[in-house]
Amino acid sequence: MQGTAGLVSPTGRCHSFGAGADGFVRADGCGGLVLKTLAQAQRDGDKIHAVIRGSAINQDGASNGLTAPNGPAQEAAIRAALADAGVRPEQVGQVEAHGSGTPLGDPIEFAALAATLWSNGPV
Repeated sequence: MQGTAGLVSPTGRCHSFGAGADGFVRADGCGGLVLKTLAQAQRDGDKIHAVIRGSAINQDGASNGLTAPNGPAQEAAIRAALADAGVRPEQVGQVEAHGSGTPLGDPIEFAALAATLWSNGPV
């Protein structure tokens, strides 16, 4: 596909964090998420699926582009999110990740997760 800088998977499938990762797949989609404070959800009797305890963002300026994230910067963001949430790594139940589906970016992102969340091995 022209104009994609070789980032689009030639197989037409995205294999984020997989051995066959060869790029991303363009797709259209839509998702929705309704957020309330915990107190509001409890007051309204809502079924609570998850609680966001903390978050973090960063941009260190040192990344080499979309498919080559900066590992130490990602580790710093994960540690900041843990601190903001007041939780220990072993308390994390789910991680939303970029997962570019590329053989360069995915290992960098996974290594940052491993270094910060699974220092004693994957959970």
